[in-house]
Amino acid sequence: MTPTTPARLATAALGGYRLLNLLSAVDLHREPAPREVEEAVYLTQQPWAARHPDHVFQQGWAVLCNGAPAPGVLRLLQVLADEFLECPHGQPVVKLAHFGVWQQSVMSRISGLPVLAAARAAQVLAPGRPWQHPHLPTLAEPAPVLRPHDGAVEAYVQREGLHETHLHLNGSTHAELSWLQALQQPEATVTAFAAEFHQCGPNEARLRELCHAVDPELRPQRLLEHLRHAARLRRWLLLASAHCLPDLLPAGTPVPTTLAALMATPAPQLPAADRLGPPSAAQEVDWLTRLLVRLQQPGQPAGAPPEWLARLLHLYLLLQHQYHRLLVQEEGQYGFDQFQRLTFVPLRWKPEERYADRLAQMHGAPQQGYSRTGRLEGRFAPKESVAKNEALLAQVLGDYRRYLAQHLPSPRPAPPGPEEVAAREPATLGTVLRALDGLTAGLPPDDRRVQHLTLVAHFIKQPDPDPQGRSAYRFKKLRRELDQKAAALAQTLARWPRLRRWVRGIDAAANELHAPPEVFAACWRACREAGLTHSSYHAGEDFVHLASGLRAMHDALTLLDLQPGDRIGHGTAMGINPALWLARTPPTLHVAAGDWLLDLLCAWQLLRDRPDTLAAAERTQREAAALATRLLGEPVSATGLEAAMACRHLHPQAVQDVLVQRGEWPKATPPGTTPDDGAPAPAWSPVPRHRAELALAEQAADQHPQALRLCWRWWSDKAVRQRSAQRQAVAARFWTEAELLVMQQALMQRLLARRVGVETLPSSNVRISLYEGFAEHHALRWMRAPGHEVPTDPQVLVSLGSDDPGIFAGDLSSEFYQLYAVLRGQGLTDHQALDLLRPVNARGREHGFHGR
Repeated sequence: MTPTTPARLATAALGGYRLLNLLSAVDLHREPAPREVEEAVYLTQQPWAARHPDHVFQQGWAVLCNGAPAPGVLRLLQVLADEFLECPHGQPVVKLAHFGVWQQSVMSRISGLPVLAAARAAQVLAPGRPWQHPHLPTLAEPAPVLRPHDGAVEAYVQREGLHETHLHLNGSTHAELSWLQALQQPEATVTAFAAEFHQCGPNEARLRELCHAVDPELRPQRLLEHLRHAARLRRWLLLASAHCLPDLLPAGTPVPTTLAALMATPAPQLPAADRLGPPSAAQEVDWLTRLLVRLQQPGQPAGAPPEWLARLLHLYLLLQHQYHRLLVQEEGQYGFDQFQRLTFVPLRWKPEERYADRLAQMHGAPQQGYSRTGRLEGRFAPKESVAKNEALLAQVLGDYRRYLAQHLPSPRPAPPGPEEVAAREPATLGTVLRALDGLTAGLPPDDRRVQHLTLVAHFIKQPDPDPQGRSAYRFKKLRRELDQKAAALAQTLARWPRLRRWVRGIDAAANELHAPPEVFAACWRACREAGLTHSSYHAGEDFVHLASGLRAMHDALTLLDLQPGDRIGHGTAMGINPALWLARTPPTLHVAAGDWLLDLLCAWQLLRDRPDTLAAAERTQREAAALATRLLGEPVSATGLEAAMACRHLHPQAVQDVLVQRGEWPKATPPGTTPDDGAPAPAWSPVPRHRAELALAEQAADQHPQALRLCWRWWSDKAVRQRSAQRQAVAARFWTEAELLVMQQALMQRLLARRVGVETLPSSNVRISLYEGFAEHHALRWMRAPGHEVPTDPQVLVSLGSDDPGIFAGDLSSEFYQLYAVLRGQGLTDHQALDLLRPVNARGREHGFHGR
C-alpha cells in the first residue's frame, strides 16, 4: 500500500528545501505564485514517485488544492489527518490498515504531531461534538509516536507487556524532542554540529553527504539561521495559540511583513499564566491544536491576519521537517550506509546524554498504571577506561532509579529531579547502585508497574584501516581497541560487583561489512571470563550477496561459540525470500575476493549435507579451492581451507607469539613486535588474558599445525591480503533460488540445534534491506503466518526489538502493531493474529538476559 497522491503531495509540501526557500523569500502577507509552489512540490515528490506519469501528479494536485490556487498549510494537515487518523472515543489514532504507510512514507519525512493536532482541531470544529477545546480528552499517550489502537492488542499489552530484546539507548530519542531542545540551545547545537561537519574523516564526509541531500546549501551557519528563525516563529505562534496577540500588540500595530523583519522585531513575552513548562510532545500538540482552531474558527480574533499566521506556521513546519530529515531515515534511504549517516549527525548527542525522557516514552502513559514495555534490554557502547564506564553507567542507571521512584510507592522521599541533581555534585555509581538495591528489593521480576531494565554492552565494528597489509595482521587496530575496552569493562565489573545485576550481556553493532565476527572472538572470551556470559551479535543485516549474510551469521554462531539462550540480531539473510532477493538485486555483484572465498566456504558447508544439493556443493567446493589457491599462492583444497579458517577464532597476536617461540616467524622479530614498524607493540591485553589466548594458540599449534600456519598467512601475508582486497565480479545467481533456500534452512537448523535465537526488527529491516513494506518482512515466514510459511523451514526462535526507534520513527509497540496490521490485513482475526505474535513476544522473556 502507498499513500494516495494528495497525501503524498501534502507530505512533500510540508517538508522540502525548495518550498522553504520559496516561502522564506516572499513577503509574509503575500501568497507566492501558485505555479512556483506547484513546481517546488513537484520536484520534491518526484524521486518518491519517479515511475508515475505526470498526469498522476496533476490530478492529485488539483484534489489537494481543492479549488484554491495552491493548498495552504491547514489543507495539507487536514488531508493527512483524514487519510491516516481516526478518533474513536475522542482519541486520535492511526488507522490500522494504513499504519505501515504512515510510519514508512509519512513519519520518515515529517513529524506526526502537527497531523495529530489537525485531527484534534477537527474534533473541536465539528458540529455536534460533546467536547470543546480545552476540554478535549487527555491524550492517551502524549508521545511523538502515533500508532493504532486495537482492543485485543491493548489488553494483551496491559496483561503481558512487550519485551524488548534489541534497543540501542543512543538512537532512541525521537526527532521531535531533539528539535525542541535545539530551539532552546541553537548555538550549542550548531557548535557541536559544525565541529563534526568540518572534520576531514570518512564519517564526516558521510555527514556532509546527508546534509547536502536534505538541502544542497545546508551548512552549519545556515542551520543556525534556521534554528533562530524557527524559535522566533514558534514564539509568535504560541502567542497566537494562547490568544495573547490582541492584548500584547497595541491596536493598529502592523505585523512584520518579511522573515527578516520578523527576526528584527522582538516577540512579545507570553504572560506567566500561559507559559509552557519543559518542552514535551503533549505540549506541542496542545498549542498546535489551539492555533489550528483559532485559524479556522469564525469570530475568534487571533490578533493578526489568519493568512499571516498560517504562513508562519507553514514556515515553522518546513524548518522543523528539514531538521527531522537529519535525524530520521527516510523511506527512500535504503541500506545500512544510509542509516549510519544518521548516527554521525551530532544533533541527537546532547539530548541523549540523559535517559529519563526515553524511559518515560518506553513506559507509556503514566496514568495507565502499567508499563507497555515489560523487559527492556538497552545497549550501550563500553568505553576505553573504567572512569568513563562508571560515568556512563551512573547516568543510565541514575535515570532508571528516578524512573522507578516515580512509579513505585516508597516511604522514602523521591530521588531528586534533574535540576536538583545538576545543582550539586552528581551521584556516584555506588550511590546509584545502592539506591537501586533499595528500590527493587522484593520487586517481582514481572511486576507490570514498571519496565525491567538490563544493559548490554555493544562493541563497535570498524573497517580495517590497512586492507593492503602494512600492519602485522588483519584488523590489528580494531582488535587492540576491543582488547582495551573489554579489559576496561571487566575492571569496571570487578570494581562494582553490584553492576553484574544490571550489565548482563554483550553485542557487536555497526556495519557488518566493516568487520567480520572473528575479530570479536577474543573480546567475547574476555567478557565471558568477566561474567558476561550472555551474548548477541548483529549479523545478516546488510550484505553484498545473500551468501555473505548467511556466512556472517554462521561465523557468529561458530567463531563466537554462541550458547543456548544467546541470539543473533537481524538475521535478514536467513529469512528474506530468495526469489525476492534475486529479483531486486543487480545480476552482477562486485565482492572482495577474500570475502567471496569465505562465502564459498560457508556455502559449501551448508550445502554438502543434503543429497539434493550435492552437485551444488561440489561446484561450490571446486570454486572455493580454485580461489583459495589463487589468493594464497599455493595449492589449497577445500578441506584444507576449512581447517585453516576454523582457526580464525584465535587472537592473531597470540598466534604470532607462539609461532615466534617455535621459530616459525622471522627470528629478527621478537614476540609482540610488528614487522611493519620494527618497534615493540604495547601490551595488547592484561597478562592473564594474554596467557589464556596463548594457551589456545599453543593448543592449535600442537593439534593443527598446518591449518594454523595457513590461517596465519591469511591474516598476515601482505600479498595475500592485497589479492583478497581486489574486487571480482560475482553472479547473483551463482546459486539457484532453491539452493539459496537450502542454505538458509541449513543455517536455521544449526541455530536451532544450539537453541540460539534471532532478534527481528521490522522497521529497521524494511529501511535497510530490499523490502518495500512490512508485508514482505521475513518475521512472517519465521512465525509461519499463512501465505508466508515455508513448510520445510526448521523452527526459528524469534524475538522482537525496535533497534533505533528514534531513527526509524517508531517504538516497540509500533513493531508489534506493524506485524499485527499485516496479519489482520491478510484476513486473520484479532485472536488468530495474536496467537502468532505471542510466542515472538514471549521469547523476549524466555531468551532475555534478565537475571538468567
